[in-house]
Amino acid sequence: MDYDLRFRSRFFGQLMLIPLYSWIFIFRPYQHHEYVWLIIGLIFTPIVLSSFRPIRLIKLIFYKKPVLTVNQSYIFDHFQNIQYYWDDIEEAVQTDNTLYINLYDPIKYLNKIKNPINRFIMRIRFEYFKKKPFYRIDLSLVRSDIIKLLETLNNYSVKAEEKS
Repeated sequence: MDYDLRFRSRFFGQLMLIPLYSWIFIFRPYQHHEYVWLIIGLIFTPIVLSSFRPIRLIKLIFYKKPVLTVNQSYIFDHFQNIQYYWDDIEEAVQTDNTLYINLYDPIKYLNKIKNPINRFIMRIRFEYFKKKPFYRIDLSLVRSDIIKLLETLNNYSVKAEEKS
């Protein structure tokens, strides 16, 4: 089953930050130490844009992709571009508008995280603090009744358990 994107007012508010970031990078309101601003812009602009939520949402809209796909084999979060196989999922827990996915072997999913900042933070949490990486899906982006979505997830998880 494919679930489409749900638009919220928060999305449009974040979308309005794109012109602000562009203005700061292009016009640099502070003309002093121009080379410093150029270096800051060259370093932080790709990081901000790669992790900037509205840009990833615009990609989903432009390519007309669903935000979430659930079937008998996997859960595919198109927003984060991570595919969680049912065989790897230990438990999926919903709190408020977030679905937390606990995996048997969460380490093998670390390299699937596209955002370099999030991947770095998760790796540091695991390697230095010995905390198990966590994965989550933002259900506020999914256009569906949450109860029906959770029933669908439960049905597919039960089918996957019966297979193994």
